[in-house]
Order: sequence, then C-alpha cells, then structure tokens
Amino acid sequence: MPARADAGHAGSPCRLTLSGITFHHSNVPSPKGTGHMTPRILLRASWQTANIGDVAHAPGGIQAIQRAAPDAEIVLWPVWLDERERAMLAAHLPEVTIVEGGIDAGGCPDSAALQAEFDAADLLVHGSGPSPLRAGDVRAWRTVTGKPYGFLGVTFDPFDPPQQATLPELELMIGQLPPVYLDAGLRDLLDHAAFVYCRDSLSLAYLRAQGVRSDVLELGPDATFACDVVDHEAAAATMAEFGLAEGRFACVIPAVRWTPYYRLRGFAPGQEHWRRDAVNALYTEADMAPLREGIVAWVRRTGCPVLIVPEMVHEVELGLRYLASGYPDDVQPFVHHLPRFWPLEEAAGVYARAAAVFGHECHSPIIASSYGTPGLYVREPCDTVKGRMYADLGLPHAQVEVTDGAAAVVGWVERVIDDPAGMRAVTRAGNERARALLSEAATVVTKAAEDGAVSWRR
Repeated sequence: MPARADAGHAGSPCRLTLSGITFHHSNVPSPKGTGHMTPRILLRASWQTANIGDVAHAPGGIQAIQRAAPDAEIVLWPVWLDERERAMLAAHLPEVTIVEGGIDAGGCPDSAALQAEFDAADLLVHGSGPSPLRAGDVRAWRTVTGKPYGFLGVTFDPFDPPQQATLPELELMIGQLPPVYLDAGLRDLLDHAAFVYCRDSLSLAYLRAQGVRSDVLELGPDATFACDVVDHEAAAATMAEFGLAEGRFACVIPAVRWTPYYRLRGFAPGQEHWRRDAVNALYTEADMAPLREGIVAWVRRTGCPVLIVPEMVHEVELGLRYLASGYPDDVQPFVHHLPRFWPLEEAAGVYARAAAVFGHECHSPIIASSYGTPGLYVREPCDTVKGRMYADLGLPHAQVEVTDGAAAVVGWVERVIDDPAGMRAVTRAGNERARALLSEAATVVTKAAEDGAVSWRR
C-alpha cells in the first residue's frame, strides 16, 4: 500500500534526505529472483524491561514478520532495553539492527541514527501493547516521512484508566459509546494507517463502531504468541534448584490490580498513585485467595510441587508475601518461591517444562502456549480489555475473572489434572491459530513495506 497523498511531509522542520539516501541492499532484487526490493521495516516496541511480557513483544513481532518474509530487513526501535535484553536479542536475533533515539519537541528524530533510519526504512510498525503507547512517535514518522505505518497486535481500550469491570461488563459499556467517542487525533492517525491489527475483538469492535477507516482493520493477536526465545540450560538449572521434574509441577504468578510504576521507576508519587495503592490494599488479599486455593488443589490432587514466579519485577516480593507460605502442613512443603526476577528466555524454558501455568498476569500463559503448556489468566478488574484475546483464539477456558472466585481457578486446575493431553492439544491449537493470524498480518505488513519501497525508492 503506498503512502496516502495526505500523509506527506510537507512543512516538516526535520532534515530529509530522500533524494540522497544511501541505498541499502534492499534495493537489490531478492536472491529468489522475484525482482522485488527487500523491504526495510522499523519496529517500535520494547516498552519496558520490568515485565517479561513486554520483553516478549519485540522478539515475537520480529519472528512473526521473519516467518512471513525471511528476506525482510527489520530494525528495532526500542523504548527501553537493558543489557540483559540486549544480550538476549544478540543471541537469538543477531540479524536485527537496533536503532536508538526519540522524538524531540519539534517532532523530529533526536539522533542522527534515528534520522537515518527514518530516511531508509520503508514502513513503521507500532508493536503489540496495551494501547497505542507511542502514537506520538507514529505521528512524527507520518509527518516527517509520509511513508506507510501501521499497528500490529495493539489493544485499543476506550476507558483510560481502565474501569473496574469484568470483560462482559466492558463489552456492554463499549456498546453504549457514541461513534464520536474516539479522540480526534488518534482517529486521524488510525484512518491513515496502512493497517490496524487489534489484539482482541473488543478493541476491534470498538474501532469499527467508531468508523475508523484504515484500509485494513482486523484482528491480529499479541505478538508474544509468536515468540520463540528460550534458554533451556537456565531453565534446567532452575528446575534442579527446586527439585522440579518435567511435566510434574505448576507455575503460579501473582499481581496487584494497579502496578506501582512509581516504585519500579523511582519517581515521586501523586494523588492518583496513592489512590491506586489504596485500591491494591483493599483487594490484594482477596484476589490472592483463588490462586491459593488453586495451589492447594494442585498439590493435593497431584502430590507435585508449585513454583511461585514473577512476570514483573515487583511480583517477587508479592509472591513471597501472599503465596509462598501459610498453607496446611500437607501442602506447604510442595510450595516453592523463586526469590529473584528472571529473564524471558529462562521463564519460557521453565514454562515449556511445566504441567500448568496460572495466575493474574496475561502473558505468562501466552508464553507457555508456544510449548503446549496449558495456562490460565485470572483477570483482575483493573486490567484492560486485552483478556478477550483468549476466547478470540478458541481458548475461552484460559481466562476467568478473579471475581468468579476460587471455584473457577480450582475447576481449571482439575481440568488440567484430569485431561492433560486434551488441555495440551487445545492450548497448542490456540497458539497455532494465533500464529496463523499473525502470519496473515505479517504478510500485509510486508506488502505495505514493499509498496512503500516502490513509492519512495524509485
């Protein structure tokens, strides 16, 4: 899809060198002899490193595109990478280039490297996330370059901050919104996007009801479903540390309703942060009860252990406080706690060997699904509409509301115990469905990049 005529760069204060680009090998016909130029895709992702789910978005998106277009050049434009994540990308995706920089107050790239990438890339992709987190960066790309852009696997929750409601309640609320509810600036950005892939059907229904006019407005799952980044050696060492046998243990992940970002990132809290802390203080004990009951049911039915693990940094302490102790004497010896935050690839290796993964976080079950390990997302009411993605992929059993109580979690645990092969087959089918949809989306992404190359490199 070529860039739209009204998405040009006229009047941009940024330096443009479209007539003097140093052409990459993408201008050479592909080795397959198709005569097509190899597309160069700039992926805006890697939102934070305190969450292995957010870490997984970038490699998942890269791998989804690579599977659809092995010859594509992919450049990662990260928001936040630490040395641990840089080492992971270098080890597992060494062919991917990383470009640093941001957008300055004038709407221009603030580094020479990023400016050069704005000149060279054919397409900007906003990666999977809980919202269009970097819509401003996409807007800058559109203004500066006029080249195509799009959104891959993003949740568009109309309520910000998220409401304390279940998914059925949110669906009802979304249905009450007038068609002029969507922010005008975001509407304009989405209308002119080459593609908008929503990672859940509630987001998709919302944007369609709002009349968004992108050429492609479809369901496109979270890119984490396509992530294959695993460290088997680290996983084996962790299992040995706790005496875990493959297929004979479960992993459990706690969370609070509101993530205390001011503590994780070291900035001063304000009134809204204090309000959220108060909500957490009110509900955390009760929200942990269904997980605790699930742990008891698992241990007593199987005689196998449980490992309490984090998806986010602060959940190490959370798990120790709420889930690691206080069980009956016949259960307590089987409950173990990982006393540190762990890398994505180690977590993936452990989840691959687990019999079950369940808890309050959305992405650990997704990571586990790549290996057929059944997972359950026990959604808390302050989460976004992203939780609908499980039902969208034929996995309605993989998500319950914490307000459904302990019976919902225990029932799922018993289902895994009673029919392990069946649950693994259903889980694999859900992951394969996600990957098939991502493959279709990645094909569209690549076509948009190729059209951009034809438009801008002639």
